[in-house]
Amino acid sequence: MFQFAYDNYIKHAFPLDELRPLTCDGQDTWGSFSLSLVDALDTLVVMGNHTEFRSAVKLLMKQLDPNKNINVSVFETNIRGFLYWLFLLRKLICDKSFLFAILYWVLK
Repeated sequence: MFQFAYDNYIKHAFPLDELRPLTCDGQDTWGSFSLSLVDALDTLVVMGNHTEFRSAVKLLMKQLDPNKNINVSVFETNIRGFLYWLFLLRKLICDKSFLFAILYWVLK
């Protein structure tokens, strides 16, 4: 289900914030910073899709302008990041080999 929604967001709505399912087009709702793609990053990692994670990060790095004066939903953005880091922290505590895998992946 996630992959279907993700693929269609990329195809029909990126770089806008959200995919409108009835019209199959995109709209900006939370600050025009590709919110759905930012939101999907943690899910891609949890699902183990590191190749698509790297592709998504590259898309965001090309698309986002840190100097752009926009309003963003800090709560929406932070709560998703918080959940992702809780997941990573649990993995690091429970599985030491995961730490080495992350370090290898980041440093290669």
